[in-house]
Amino acid sequence: MSATLQTAPLPFLRGGSGPPARPRRLTLEERLDCSLAELGTAGSTECPLCQAQMRAAAGGGECSDCGSRLS
Repeated sequence: MSATLQTAPLPFLRGGSGPPARPRRLTLEERLDCSLAELGTAGSTECPLCQAQMRAAAGGGECSDCGSRLS
């Protein structure tokens, strides 16, 4: 079983003729990796669970709304 989160469409390159390719959705692992990277660079990100503000905390991040921790 694979877990995925719905995100905004990603840009894609159109190659050849035929219908345009559908962008692939991020896996849960990819989404969490992106959130951790954004926490490291910007100090905050959107909580992957409730979409509230998640701020950097010791070793990862903590959501200001639902209390989820990401490390």
